[in-house]
Amino acid sequence: MRSLGRHTHTSKLQLFRTAAVLLSVLPSHAQSATDTDARIPVIHVQSRLIVVDVIVEDANGNPVPGLKRDNFVVEENDAPQPLRSFDHHVPAGAQAVGPAPPALAPGSFTNYTPLPPAGTLNVLLLDTLNTPLKDQVYLRAQLQKYLDHFSEQQPLTIFGLNRQLLMLQGFTSDPKVLRAALARKDIIRGSDLLDDPSGSNVGQQTIADQIAARAPNQLTATGSDFAQILSNVQQLAAETKAETSQLRGQYTLDAMNALAHYLSNFPGRKNIIWLSGSFPFSLLPDPQILNGFNAMNLNAAEFRDTVTLLGNAQAAMYPVDVRGSVSPVPFDVANSGRKYATAPSAVSDDVNAFNAGQMEGNTTMQMMAEGTGGRAFTGTNDLREAITKALDAGADYYLLSYSPPNVHMNGEYRRIAVHLVGGPDAARYHLSYRRGYFTSPPDGVRFSSANLGLAETYRRTSLSHGAPAPEDIIFRASAYALGGPPQHGLAQGDILSPHSTIKAPYRRVAVHFSALPNAITFTQQADGRRDASVSFDVYIYAEDGTLLLTNGRELKLHLNPLDYKRIMDSVVSMDIVVSVPASHSAFLRMGVEDMPTGRVGAIEISTRGLPAPPSAPKDSGSVPQSKH
Repeated sequence: MRSLGRHTHTSKLQLFRTAAVLLSVLPSHAQSATDTDARIPVIHVQSRLIVVDVIVEDANGNPVPGLKRDNFVVEENDAPQPLRSFDHHVPAGAQAVGPAPPALAPGSFTNYTPLPPAGTLNVLLLDTLNTPLKDQVYLRAQLQKYLDHFSEQQPLTIFGLNRQLLMLQGFTSDPKVLRAALARKDIIRGSDLLDDPSGSNVGQQTIADQIAARAPNQLTATGSDFAQILSNVQQLAAETKAETSQLRGQYTLDAMNALAHYLSNFPGRKNIIWLSGSFPFSLLPDPQILNGFNAMNLNAAEFRDTVTLLGNAQAAMYPVDVRGSVSPVPFDVANSGRKYATAPSAVSDDVNAFNAGQMEGNTTMQMMAEGTGGRAFTGTNDLREAITKALDAGADYYLLSYSPPNVHMNGEYRRIAVHLVGGPDAARYHLSYRRGYFTSPPDGVRFSSANLGLAETYRRTSLSHGAPAPEDIIFRASAYALGGPPQHGLAQGDILSPHSTIKAPYRRVAVHFSALPNAITFTQQADGRRDASVSFDVYIYAEDGTLLLTNGRELKLHLNPLDYKRIMDSVVSMDIVVSVPASHSAFLRMGVEDMPTGRVGAIEISTRGLPAPPSAPKDSGSVPQSKH
């Protein structure tokens, strides 16, 4: 259920049950949607609700039990709101998951994930993009210690963040599986966008430092002004640093948006433990360059969109600074001090920059945590304890909901305030909850006309190799290796990537899509017909993650009332034949997108060991090998 905009009384569990039943009865090569006789009605009743998770802790950080509905007062823009629902969620041990995935024939796959219909889901986000190698090694050791005492209760998933978001391990309560995921060699990765990728904390002499150390009369450039040259070099260094920081900030925001979209498909609260060595966001201009406003890491709208998406997904951020207690570079024992011997003023400059960076990072952590109802952890060397506290805090919460009096979704920000009343200790309790929301359109910020770039980024991320597979649209895909001799031309519709390394000969793989119509938008026209547009895409990746080629088709529907009824009781189908390397395996990333809203479903599989089709579909033809 979405915590902003619309609330669907048809629960996610009901939708998953429908998906499990419908997908399980589909034959391996389904009939067209209008010819299928399945009859599984799904009723949708929608109303606008704002859902707020409230964590209540005493002075020692312990959850406060036993509070009642009458103890809470919720205000929107200072106006009290009557509660529509109230519930207290507590850690309840292992829970029964949702309906099991349907038993699928070899070569068939689905993006449906069985999870508990209620409760709390926990996410570990390992941020290697913004964390030096030294801190990554320490972090992994602390995580292994945490898993040594992991209780098999709430499901946990692990994501990695470098230049894109990667799913390292899906939701599981098995500590052995989680340990195996953390033991992967590729988890620890250096970031080429950090000033100090290794984390040595040793100040390096830049070109600007070397020039500053030289006396003006030692400068040999004829007719050059020493001060001007020094200023130009320093500006270049500052602007280069600002650009790399901007890139890290953008990559990080894109990953957060993709994670929010993925988690929005699961009911209940999600706690995201963001384990990072730096937090590359700034809403303030950079004072070190001439036009500092041009080097702001992000603007308020981008930050707002990300916090709104997390709020929509009922996801709370728990940023954890994995560096623990750190010292400014000039005072670190590992620093040789050579830079400061030749430029004494650099000591104060670096200390001031360090303090400003620490303050900015801590502020960002606090803003992200408060905006989503989480909590920030800074200055601690016991990462295992910080992770434990974050997960414990997010497991015990009160869930409140209300209907806002103003139903207009015009993009304005509306403040939320929650107060406790009744009882002498109410004023001393600490409350964590999201402090407001932006009134985006019903389908969320990502789909508004003013954020087409955000929607396109989400689509691209959803079809990226190794990214989390979104479940906005639940579907089933069958992939079969077609027989016959190797082909020297590409299949019809194949488009080579500009950096593709794929070469003939090829073999053909037939992909059949069967998507549930529940998440597809049908717009009623004046003549009574309903229109829909659905894109089916297949992306082929090499084993190293390089994009080789793509193939896709857009299905446009213009249905009369009878055909619309038939398709809502059936599935939306498509067949695509693609080319894959004949000599080695590759990865197929298959996606279904509802074009009007941008909702996406995705599945990724390996071509290794794909079976032959039960009844081989015809090859859709081939074209000469070329770049289209």
